Amino acid sequence: MQFKRLLPALLGLTVCSAAAILRRADGTDVPPPMPTAITSNFTTSDNSVISYRLYNSTTRDATPVILVNGLFQVQDDWKAAIPYFAKDRPVLTFDPRGIGASSVTNQSEVTMYNMIVDMQTMIQRLGWNRINLVGVSSGAIISEVFAANYLYGDLNVEHLVLVSPGYKSNNNSPAMANVTQWLSQMSKPPTADEWRSFEEKLFQVCLTPEYIQKHPDQVKVYTQEIQATQNRTYDAFMAQSSVFYQFDFKNDLKNIKAKTLIQHGAKDQVEPVENGREVHDLISNSKYIEYSDGGHLLYVTNPESLKDTINFLNGN
Repeated sequence: MQFKRLLPALLGLTVCSAAAILRRADGTDVPPPMPTAITSNFTTSDNSVISYRLYNSTTRDATPVILVNGLFQVQDDWKAAIPYFAKDRPVLTFDPRGIGASSVTNQSEVTMYNMIVDMQTMIQRLGWNRINLVGVSSGAIISEVFAANYLYGDLNVEHLVLVSPGYKSNNNSPAMANVTQWLSQMSKPPTADEWRSFEEKLFQVCLTPEYIQKHPDQVKVYTQEIQATQNRTYDAFMAQSSVFYQFDFKNDLKNIKAKTLIQHGAKDQVEPVENGREVHDLISNSKYIEYSDGGHLLYVTNPESLKDTINFLNGN
């Protein structure tokens, strides 16, 4: 797919990482301890390698939760939130093909179908027949499609959490003009300095101007951790972006039967809040929470949203 064709669609995606930093959701100085992770991987039929981690694997009676990354997100970006999710249940994180610790043999293999199949393969390897899904932005879109189209019949998606979701190509994002300009001004491929600058601007647009002004130290750490990630490349960004060039999953949403929580920030510059409201209208068994000062990365700008997620998973 040509670079120019991608530009109109790039901001309809989740161009952001989630939970790179997180204020303590319970107001205390000490968060729950980070559980031990079992790291593993598998090789796909096209010889891509998918890396994943399983936390709190010994809690066998609780339904596991799978954290589904947004565009350009790696599993390390969840690390501040994982202790809260893993306190009472197993937690699975993974790097999508071609980014982080996962590889891809050819960028053309980065497709929605393969993303769904990769998730299915991990679930089968772990022997799970019931799961909870928590997806952020394009990870929410992937979770929607998965929940609406189970690829094998004995799997039960008990709870579905969609953070900053959409359901169709989004060409009217307030951040569209900026990201389009940033991409067009870079070399192809970009220099190291150009790419570092792009990453910083890209992820900060997922916050809010108010949050950036009030929390400069947190934003600095957030930016440093993003830029320290290995294999978060220009090619990976463009390949993932192409997955969401043209899509409309309206009919899929109508097929979702899982108990669903939709969370959206009113100040989301990437996925306008109207899209979250529409997702709520299309999923019959859904609950909607809107955060008046929230940005695209709610687990950063609004850590109370993480508490709302945990309460929902706990049946509250």
